[in-house]
Amino acid sequence: ASTGNEQMQMYQLNKDRPEDVQVVSDMSAAFTKEALPHDQNAWRGMASSFETGRRKIFTLLKTPGDVSSAVCFVGIWQLAGEFQHLARVGPVYTDSHHRRQGLSRKLVAHVCKTFFTENGGKVISLYADADYGASNALYISLGFKQVDKACIVDW
Repeated sequence: ASTGNEQMQMYQLNKDRPEDVQVVSDMSAAFTKEALPHDQNAWRGMASSFETGRRKIFTLLKTPGDVSSAVCFVGIWQLAGEFQHLARVGPVYTDSHHRRQGLSRKLVAHVCKTFFTENGGKVISLYADADYGASNALYISLGFKQVDKACIVDW
């Protein structure tokens, strides 16, 4: 059975293209609304780290060549200098109308493979909500292992 996803195009968003920056802002805001309802300004930091070039963001386009048709995105932040072999994946977000189709799996796998094979990467970390079983199952199936739990504080 066809899922309709066969024609989707993988695309690395470009911080120098205004339409790409808009997609990052929109999807970051949507992610924040769902995942971080207590901090509705968190998306600004995500978008800012993309605009400064510190975070690369990949997406799947429903219509090849049309960045406004992005249905999911995955960011990766590679550290610099002596720590350039380390990276952090996040955020991972799929539009609610396109979930449970394997899109995040495809994109996270691509981002990780690219980091390891093309960038000399050795370790990738990510932070996930311990209460959200679907994303945790996805990450475990891709080879991630839970090594610790984190605590955060809001000021």
